[in-house]
Amino acid sequence: MDRVHEYIHIASKVSKRDRVIMTLLTIGLAIVALRPFIAFQSFTRAYSFSENQMYNKAITHYRRAILLDPKFSTAHSYLAYCYNKTEQIEQAIAAYQRAIELNPKDKQAHLELGLIHYNQEEYTKAIIHLDQVAKMDPQDISTRVLLAECHERIGQKEKAYSIWKEILTIDPHYDPAKRALERLKREENGKN
Repeated sequence: MDRVHEYIHIASKVSKRDRVIMTLLTIGLAIVALRPFIAFQSFTRAYSFSENQMYNKAITHYRRAILLDPKFSTAHSYLAYCYNKTEQIEQAIAAYQRAIELNPKDKQAHLELGLIHYNQEEYTKAIIHLDQVAKMDPQDISTRVLLAECHERIGQKEKAYSIWKEILTIDPHYDPAKRALERLKREENGKN
């Protein structure tokens, strides 16, 4: 019992200003400790909105999650997806780039960014990201098709030819690759 009275006696000597400071510090520490949890709650809410195609609401909650946890790479990637869906392409590109900075192995972010550049006819930029996806998933034919097309469009016919051949090693019956190889051979023979 003496200890309790001793603590009460000591506490009564702490100034009101010091008590306020200690209370604010305690609240501040609690907020810092809870930030990741609150960020994840915002992320979950955003994901639900996104699943229901309510992209603008999802954007609000993904941004809140990122504000609370700036290194939440998945939130950046999903935010970019929503920006892309609402045709806010510049914001989508920036968010995908940030997601990749935070997690260079984010296959989906590389793929989506590659597709954006492909659709904007920025084939050299598309190649950078699609090539990363192809390295992460050696059996991914659709990414290799886009890569081959990008190389063709920037005049790198030999590289495109080798990618089409890679596709046939993955799937020997993939007719579009066979047709592309025949076309490239005809074009090469037409030059000679």
